[in-house]
Amino acid sequence: MGTNEDLAFELVKKNTQLHKDMTAKYKGRLVKEMGDGILCAFSRAEDAVQAAHEIQSNYIRSQELNLRIGLHMGEIIEEGGDVFGDAVNIASRIQTLGSPKSVLLSDKVYCQLPQKSNLQTVNLGTFELKNVEKPIEIHALATPGLVVPKRGEMLKLLESRIKKGMLAALIILSLLSAGLWFNYNTMVNKSIKESEKSIAVLPFSSLNQKEEDFFDRWPY
Repeated sequence: MGTNEDLAFELVKKNTQLHKDMTAKYKGRLVKEMGDGILCAFSRAEDAVQAAHEIQSNYIRSQELNLRIGLHMGEIIEEGGDVFGDAVNIASRIQTLGSPKSVLLSDKVYCQLPQKSNLQTVNLGTFELKNVEKPIEIHALATPGLVVPKRGEMLKLLESRIKKGMLAALIILSLLSAGLWFNYNTMVNKSIKESEKSIAVLPFSSLNQKEEDFFDRWPY
């Protein structure tokens, strides 16, 4: 294994440990690792937001990875360690609209935050997402250090992704009544400084019934 591969491997190990620490800190747990993704879970939307914020802030300080984080809340189906449902689809589309070093959340998640939350947010307006019946209102965390994407750039990105039919791969985080969905693709260059990952956070309600495997019908 070459130097670059060694560094990438150590970075992945460190990233996994960070997620374990943050999920434990905010009363969640790391369910499993899935390729370039990690499956974690939380019981409250506020805990998921706080964990996502702290994970993002950590990488902004260290400059080791660039992350995109998205959050959505909705009903899902949990079976055999997998998670299915439209909420997964919406969460994935929200995170793909983000910029590196950003945290985006749907209005459903935003409404779950307490009025006295220490997390500042900016309303980015509504967006029509592919295969989503109603427009989704999206907010961005705006605490110091985090990037707030520009609406115009998000609309251009959305239009581009619709035309090309390109979306990020999915990894879901789920447990009991709420969960955290992480998806991140790593781009490691010679120095690893330009590594980029994306994360989506999905608090949700879990249903006890079967549904067609979401990944079998995911439009890549």
